[in-house]
Amino acid sequence: MKAGINGLERINGYQLTAPWTTSGSAQWSFAEKGGSEWFIKRFLAPKRKRAEDGIPQSTVDTANARCDAFEKARQELYRRIREADNGNIVFVSDFFCYGSSYYAVSPRIPAAGLSVKGIAEQPQEKRILLMKILTYCVQSLHDHGVVHGDLKPANIILKRTATGGFTLKLIDFDAGFLEEEPRSGDRISFDTVYAAPETLLALEDDSIRLTNKIDIFALGLIFHEYACGRQPSLPMDCPSAVYAVLNGEVPQLNGDLPGWLRQLIARMLLPDPAQRPDAQTVFRRLQEQNAPGMENGNSFFHRPNPL
Repeated sequence: MKAGINGLERINGYQLTAPWTTSGSAQWSFAEKGGSEWFIKRFLAPKRKRAEDGIPQSTVDTANARCDAFEKARQELYRRIREADNGNIVFVSDFFCYGSSYYAVSPRIPAAGLSVKGIAEQPQEKRILLMKILTYCVQSLHDHGVVHGDLKPANIILKRTATGGFTLKLIDFDAGFLEEEPRSGDRISFDTVYAAPETLLALEDDSIRLTNKIDIFALGLIFHEYACGRQPSLPMDCPSAVYAVLNGEVPQLNGDLPGWLRQLIARMLLPDPAQRPDAQTVFRRLQEQNAPGMENGNSFFHRPNPL
């Protein structure tokens, strides 16, 4: 690796513009290449080995076989994500090994600086529109067999539109996996604030395999935040919703939520993943709501039909 501007690394033509930040199993930074700005991630493992570094050949072969499997799996995952992109998914545009480490590069997306509380202060139709866009992204991923695995507001970039409104971009697929190659809880990175019950259970029980329903649980919590500016209320001894659900508690949803949305979120937060709706059902339920001024001026939360 060569030092570039201000002593920062230049990696495979990407000139870093900021120092590395370590997060979980990777490091990330920003870079410039070809006149564009990029988000670059360096995986801390696996790493390729060389016999000339004094390492036994058997160790080299084992390490590099693991790298080959990692590379093949990542390439297929990133291919599926590219195919799933509907304009709101920020997919990996470059994946390569440089030196001994693997790197993933995607476009840098400027954020609008709108917090979750800021979203909750937007008009109702704008909040529901963001829920629709996010759900459509998740549905498209699931249709292509991809589980995001780490849905949370930090992995959703809010972006201003040319008309002054907001849209969003879904990012960060480090925890992503293909559903036909299910993962156990210890094989993905996750945030316990948005983790589904089965994710924690799978840490102790190897027979539990995670499915795309872990995304639905996280999506339910995000919906509540977008609608109310906060997560559901929990018992005082529960640091996050997943612990409440595992203890047999029901997260208390905001009473000001429209009935149809409260019912939808409640189903998305059910402890049994098989009983949660799929992304297509969630999107269809959101689509059933009418925007102000449409269909004879009905309210945006018109006709909260039972699920």
